[in-house]
Amino acid sequence: MIQPGQIYAACDGSGYRYRIDAYTPGGQHAHVTDLHTNRPKQVKAANLHDSDRTPSGEPRRTGYALEAQT
Repeated sequence: MIQPGQIYAACDGSGYRYRIDAYTPGGQHAHVTDLHTNRPKQVKAANLHDSDRTPSGEPRRTGYALEAQT
């Protein structure tokens, strides 16, 4: 479940990290802050995953995986 304060990291190894600032359950986008630039942006909720692994156990190559809860 996407919640404010959570930190998500890019699964592609690019190093992007985002903190969730606001999300409405069922919404299509989450309002986030880029932790490198400290700038706000929106990310599709479908790209935010609770694990860096797919259901079959393979590493994800796209999207963002939950890194930390606050």
